[in-house]
Amino acid sequence: MFPFLKRSLYILSNKIRRWLKPDKTAEEKWITDFSKAEKIPFDIKTESSYDAYRENGPLCLSLKKTGSIAWLEAPERRFRDQIIEAKLRLDSLGGYAAAGLMFRIADRSNYYLALVSSKGYFRLDLMKNDSLLPLIGWTEVPDSAMQAEGVGQDILLTINLTAAACGDHLIFLTGGQWIAETYDTALTEGHIGFALASYETGVKQTGSIFANTVRTCRSWLDFLSVDSRNKSVEEFRRKWDNSLAIPAESRFHLAETFAALGAASAALTQLTRAWNQREEAARSVTATYTETRTRKELLLAARMALRLERYDEAEEYLNACLELGDGPGEEAAAAEKMKLLDKLEKYTELKNYIIKYISKKNDKKNDPALRALLGRTHWNLKEYEKAAAAWDRAFELDKENGSYAVNAANAYMFLGKNSEALKRCLEGGRVFLRQDNNEELGALIPRLLSLGERDWEARALVGKWAFGIGDYERSESELVLAENLRRKSSPQPAVDPAVSYLRALLLIRKGKRREGFRFLTEAARLAPDYGLFRFKLAENRYILTGNARAPGLAADLQAALRLMGDDGWVHNFAAQIRLAAGAPKPADLEAAEQHLQKAAAALGEIPAVRVNLGTLRYLRGDLTGALKILSDNGDDSEGLTAHCAGKLLFRSGDFERADTFYRRALAAAPDNLEYLSDRVDCLAALKLFDTAEELLARARNRNSSPAIPELINRLAAQKKAALPVKAAGKPPKT
Repeated sequence: MFPFLKRSLYILSNKIRRWLKPDKTAEEKWITDFSKAEKIPFDIKTESSYDAYRENGPLCLSLKKTGSIAWLEAPERRFRDQIIEAKLRLDSLGGYAAAGLMFRIADRSNYYLALVSSKGYFRLDLMKNDSLLPLIGWTEVPDSAMQAEGVGQDILLTINLTAAACGDHLIFLTGGQWIAETYDTALTEGHIGFALASYETGVKQTGSIFANTVRTCRSWLDFLSVDSRNKSVEEFRRKWDNSLAIPAESRFHLAETFAALGAASAALTQLTRAWNQREEAARSVTATYTETRTRKELLLAARMALRLERYDEAEEYLNACLELGDGPGEEAAAAEKMKLLDKLEKYTELKNYIIKYISKKNDKKNDPALRALLGRTHWNLKEYEKAAAAWDRAFELDKENGSYAVNAANAYMFLGKNSEALKRCLEGGRVFLRQDNNEELGALIPRLLSLGERDWEARALVGKWAFGIGDYERSESELVLAENLRRKSSPQPAVDPAVSYLRALLLIRKGKRREGFRFLTEAARLAPDYGLFRFKLAENRYILTGNARAPGLAADLQAALRLMGDDGWVHNFAAQIRLAAGAPKPADLEAAEQHLQKAAAALGEIPAVRVNLGTLRYLRGDLTGALKILSDNGDDSEGLTAHCAGKLLFRSGDFERADTFYRRALAAAPDNLEYLSDRVDCLAALKLFDTAEELLARARNRNSSPAIPELINRLAAQKKAALPVKAAGKPPKT
């Protein structure tokens, strides 16, 4: 079925002409006259967003905007119960459009809208107090009920649409064939309208007869009549109320539409009427009641009955569906029956049904969800050994569902098998960790610790979870404890490289980069083919040495590029290394540009990428272009681009402008020691030593890093070196 529109149509024409309502609604057979423009009862003036005009007789409406709807009204007559017959032609101009009728229009905020689309679907909407409510979603119209002329983009659809409002019963036909019905009491009377909607623009476009403006779609109203005589309306209602002429398949399509709308009762009504019609038609031949209901109809009916909590009825439909034997839909019906038995807490019956079903299907290894349901059934029957076995089997079949392993752990705990329970908790927890499912993993942590308080793997998993949620203090303590427990284990297990990697990151966060580097080296040695470890190791080699040609850096970087493919961060770092390689050659600049193209494609032009783009432009001799890249109004919440601009200006000897950018960088990240160090050097170059001293004094009050005293000492040396040397004086005369 087609989904409902995901966004509202923009209303282009909704100006309702005010009129004096007559004392009573009209009761007549009214046929519109299109012979002359002055006889047409619709307001057909052209607006900027649509055209309305008489074209050789028929009334034509065309739209100039996609995602919009326009309509024309005939406000002089008001009807209550009525049968509207219209002949419409629709040209979607290669796009997606719909044409149709409005009826019982009370005002601009209250009306019914019936549309037939260029894709062969019908829908009905109610506008009530400016709120749009779908009464019938897109429902398939039989091909025989419409006429299509042309091929490719030049298809013209002819629609003979009948819309009948018989009290609260709304009935719709196309080409004389029943397509839909519903019941609604929201609106009881009003006038009628002719509507056109555009959803998607096609390749084919056309100009108006008035101007060369592009049109998105157009429609013609060739004929329109309204019969509001009570006798006619009642005869029409009786004819189409449960008529044997209504195809059961059409009722089923409508039932599917109601199901998609969540109207379970209306869906069941259509299915029941379809079955009753079939049963009545079959009375003259040998047929059973079951044969009047197809498997897909019974399955839909069961699902609707379940929504309505009519469980006995749902079970009857499911049993009837399953009695039809093997075929499409049987497995779905069996699954629905299992859900029903589970909901009704008929666990013994459910267990026997699942076991019988598995045996019948010879399904001993291919359905993890079925095994998991069997495990739940055993659990509710307090058959914990069998529950554990069923959940184990489910997890064996689906290693990406950590809940299966955790459920098995619960069963083992009830059996007193704590070592098995811990093993399953660890397996399930690792799945949650891989999936970044911190919620499920967090809920598992207390149970994990109660089972494995002195287990190094349990502690390591807790440390990894704590790191993932940003609890770095707990992460560090858990990972250290995990390592101590691992070393005490006998036999001693291998080191977990992920633990080494996280410990490295935790130490780096605390400013202990050299100590962290040791753990990074260990992680990369233990998992040499894991790209992230090699990338971080290369990055830290460069940060620690400041040397783009540091031993091992090139090998680690090349391994990271090979293992991580088009990862933007690796390519950005590779560009940085090329640009920092001391007097870069043209080949270095070309390689850096290629890496930056890949980085920008993966990450967008984020600050880290713009820093390298700016540096590349500077090294090619274009300082102005570099500053333009770095001074863009993009995000620079960490001061990266401002800091880079300051460095480039400092290298160019423009210390005053450099200081302006350094101030911006420090405003974004006041505790960044690199920014602080560079600004102190800049102030020293400007001989603003007092300002630099005040800056360092404030930093020392905020930051206890040992780097601050080092900066203070360095500034003192710079200040001393900058003082003028006094000439040796002659000794005073005596």
